[in-house]
Amino acid sequence: MRTNILLCVLFAVLGSVVAVSATTTDDLVVHTSHGKVRGSQYEWKDGSIVNAWRGIPFGQPPVLDMRWRSPQPVKDWSGTKNCTSLKPACIQPDGTGDEDCLFWVFWPLPNCRRNKVA
Repeated sequence: MRTNILLCVLFAVLGSVVAVSATTTDDLVVHTSHGKVRGSQYEWKDGSIVNAWRGIPFGQPPVLDMRWRSPQPVKDWSGTKNCTSLKPACIQPDGTGDEDCLFWVFWPLPNCRRNKVA
């Protein structure tokens, strides 16, 4: 299981470099424990297709009184959250980024088992 997760994460990092096009479809709406999320389908340079969900929130934004504390659970949402694009990176030393940066990026391998992830 741990190896499978590590491979999925590695694929996510490497995969972001070789995707050439993306499409969105209602088939890529999945249910999480907090609400529905819509992903995108990406075509790689070799012609293979991969599904991805980018920007699934996993915690409330660590701002104001929540700054410098452990992440608080994300609140449930209604409707379908669009998770088809990358969200801002966390604040960097040069001042770029955003405090609202607690998001998952999920690029499952084609043979990843279907498990509850959020």
